[in-house]
Amino acid sequence: MPQTTSPISTYFDQTWIGMKVHIDTPEQTTVEWTLIQKIYERERTSNHHGKEARAIFRCTDAGDKKCIMKARMLLDWKYLHTSPFLTHIETEIRALGKLTENNCQSTPRFYGSMICIQNLPDPSPGAVTSFIAMEDVPGRVYDWTVFWSGMTVFERAQKRAAFRKAYHDCLKSGYWNLDAGLRNLVFDDDNEKCYVIDWEASVPAYAGAVKFNGLMYGMWELIKYNRANPEDFTQWEW
Repeated sequence: MPQTTSPISTYFDQTWIGMKVHIDTPEQTTVEWTLIQKIYERERTSNHHGKEARAIFRCTDAGDKKCIMKARMLLDWKYLHTSPFLTHIETEIRALGKLTENNCQSTPRFYGSMICIQNLPDPSPGAVTSFIAMEDVPGRVYDWTVFWSGMTVFERAQKRAAFRKAYHDCLKSGYWNLDAGLRNLVFDDDNEKCYVIDWEASVPAYAGAVKFNGLMYGMWELIKYNRANPEDFTQWEW
């Protein structure tokens, strides 16, 4: 199915900064968050799924508490019956909710969510829009170039050790993330800790459900290996 992805868009322009979003919390209360900084945006277009835009914002509430807000828009609601848009949102909400309920220490805590169809004078009238609020965890995401060209072997080993702890913590807390890659790992170097983010492709699991082996590192881009013969350990690069 033809599909294009672009990291550059203007759907989440400056009119979004300062916007107030009312989020329903797991405790059945409502919290007003203010969008203060956009840190990421991209759009995706598909012949069968329509156009989707997403952005990540930093936010604060009235008490100056901080959070990360993931905003997603399906620009034309007529694609709702063919797009995985709602499925991805519901999966991420369920996963973050269960991980938070089970006190997972390796994922952002779930603060709540909201979904609506924008109307006038909203920025994109007619767009189906979702917001998911979560903890702003400490650390940074390392891309492929920095991880493999800007780190020592010892530093990469530290990252793998932190990831393995996070991996087991997530399984123990009830979910397995299927969207593997460095882009979905936040490393808190000061505390030698890893957080697994972006749970829209995930399934319920339990401790011991998935046996850990070295290829898990490969799936998450934490080792290099020969994809034609992944079990040839002699070709692994650490």
